[in-house]
Amino acid sequence: MYRVEYDPSPLFTNRGQQDAWCPVAPTYAVWRVQTVRTSDPATTKKISSGYFRLQLTRFGAIDLSDPIPWDAVATTKEEVGSTAVSSSKVFCTVASPTCNSNGIYPFGRLEKSGSMQSKLNYFSRITNGVDVQRSPVAAADGGYTWSITFLDTGDSFALAAKDIKLNCDDPTTCATATYNVITTKVRAGVLPPTCTGSRIVPATGALIKGQIYNLRVSAYNEVGFGKPGVAPNPQKPMVVPGPPTAVTLSVYSVSELVVLFSPPDDNGGDTVAAYEVQWALDSVFTTPSSVVVTIISGMIAPYRRVISSLTKGTPYFIRVRAKNSQGFGVFQLSSPTKMQPYTTPSAPTQVALGITSATMLTVRWAPPSDDGGDTISSYVVQWDVAAGFDSLALTTGTTVTVSDPTQRSYTITGLTPGTLYYVRVFAKNRGGQGTPQTSTPASFVPAVTNPGKPNTLTMVPTTVVGQLRVTWQAPVIPAHGYPCAGTLQAPGSCPIVGSMNMVFGGVDVKNYVIQYSEKSDFSTPIEVATPGSVVTMLLTGLVSGKTYYVQVLAENAQGMRSSFCKRVNTQSLLCPDQQVLLDSTVVTGDFVYAQPL
Repeated sequence: MYRVEYDPSPLFTNRGQQDAWCPVAPTYAVWRVQTVRTSDPATTKKISSGYFRLQLTRFGAIDLSDPIPWDAVATTKEEVGSTAVSSSKVFCTVASPTCNSNGIYPFGRLEKSGSMQSKLNYFSRITNGVDVQRSPVAAADGGYTWSITFLDTGDSFALAAKDIKLNCDDPTTCATATYNVITTKVRAGVLPPTCTGSRIVPATGALIKGQIYNLRVSAYNEVGFGKPGVAPNPQKPMVVPGPPTAVTLSVYSVSELVVLFSPPDDNGGDTVAAYEVQWALDSVFTTPSSVVVTIISGMIAPYRRVISSLTKGTPYFIRVRAKNSQGFGVFQLSSPTKMQPYTTPSAPTQVALGITSATMLTVRWAPPSDDGGDTISSYVVQWDVAAGFDSLALTTGTTVTVSDPTQRSYTITGLTPGTLYYVRVFAKNRGGQGTPQTSTPASFVPAVTNPGKPNTLTMVPTTVVGQLRVTWQAPVIPAHGYPCAGTLQAPGSCPIVGSMNMVFGGVDVKNYVIQYSEKSDFSTPIEVATPGSVVTMLLTGLVSGKTYYVQVLAENAQGMRSSFCKRVNTQSLLCPDQQVLLDSTVVTGDFVYAQPL
């Protein structure tokens, strides 16, 4: 036995101890061999003659035993001789001239003689032999059970029954009987461990992590304990550190991210000397890049690391782990878990300005060509009476944030009639507000203007011969072609001042003018009108079966007219006629026409 003692004090005044006992005897492998009747006991006889063989597999080699009698005694010393050699039960081999062999009933001396021990000890691959015990009497089916202990150390033995020729006392009376031999591994062979080398102390319980301990070992025999050997260097229990804390990620520049982190709550019992920062394009870090941050004297948490040479707009996943003398601990993902380097966006594109009324201008824009690596979150519209946007003349706010980034236009209200205004638009992301883009034209004077054109124009025959019913809807988009809010495909309503909808140019609608013609170029149209509150017209006196085309415009109280609407709505656009979209595609709807009954 050895006694291991440990104590924070080198004097071992309050020591703990653990004894290491040294086993000296091996555990030997044990197998069981059993003969059994497998047929119906009511109609077949018990085992009373015959033999079987055992196949031994050891170290990859296979050996087959001599025939083993059905009732073989256990040990060599139990073998019984006879004055008649042919009747002797003493172990023999075919090498002996008196050891005849006959594989069928009534069998030869080779098949009927010898103990289980002798048969197995004859194996060349068994050095120290076997111990065998046998059941003292046969079972009800005539079978016996042998317990075989291999005296060679280890667990390299495998037994299997072969050439089973078990039978009853008269084979002619038991042709339907069946018998078998079962081999079973009862216990594995185990070599005792060496009583030198390393031991984990304590085997139960735990030491204080990070506490320095002194250790000494004493040997013990029947006389007593010898002089202890003391470990030259005290040691402390240690493991790898826990995950870092407060791992946060933010943007540092257009191609850089910065990660901040603090020491782990558990340093593993040892000083954390370094941290590894990893980054990758996927959350499982298939092909990560990494850098090790070494902690030097004087560094104060939180620590930081700038990750450079990244691609703008590409999200990166970041994680950090701590290292002490035992190695790296587990990773801690950053918060947020991923982020992309970004900067402010470039200026919006296609910024255009239109006059909506005497107190309103509408500005339209398209997204910037470069979002700065981050999603556009809003747009900022600014207006001023000075081209440098530095006037102090305006007493009210001249800036508005359009927080919905899908919006493509905004209507500036509350302007002074007859005053020149300049307008510009900024795009904004998490990096901040980008550079502005001045509108085209750069400025306008708000004034009463033409109304927007009607939309959703239809013409269908009625049940009366020679009649067509024309319907339309009031304008939604002002005459300049930019929606007051929203987009061309989903325009928002224009402001209403009092009861006046500013889509009509800043004054009330007067009427709608309807023209219809047999020609799509309206070279010889017939014109009728309806009041501004009526959005339908019945055309009568038409020629049955002839095709008629129709167009409609709005006229406001100042006598100003809109463009004609003569196209059907298409692609979510209202009456598009050579409509140029922000992506430069041009859309035109079909003419509106019908044939009366």
